[in-house]
Amino acid sequence: MPTWDAVAWFTDEELVEQAPSPGSARAVLDAYRNHAAAVHTALTSLRVREERRRQAGANLQYADAVLTDDLDALRALRTAMRADGLEPPPIPARLTTVWDARQDRTTTDDNGTGPIPHA
Repeated sequence: MPTWDAVAWFTDEELVEQAPSPGSARAVLDAYRNHAAAVHTALTSLRVREERRRQAGANLQYADAVLTDDLDALRALRTAMRADGLEPPPIPARLTTVWDARQDRTTTDDNGTGPIPHA
């Protein structure tokens, strides 16, 4: 059995070929899954940028551009979630060094225990 089919069976999800109806439980679940994936992508880009910064002669401009694109995608996803009446989960504190706090109000500490106030 293919892995995705097994996961769908285990989580009791139906495999659908069309997008879920707006506001449906499936649409909400998909929004939060997409958010988690976007956070993971941004954290990976941040790690790569920091690694390249430590390496002499690395192409830091490219790493900065990739990180900026990933953060823009995450910001757009969070905006879309709010437009749908959802509150996005806090972003990890690890991203706060590159996250524009003025454009988003939900970040959290490294333990995920609470919001970090923004200036």
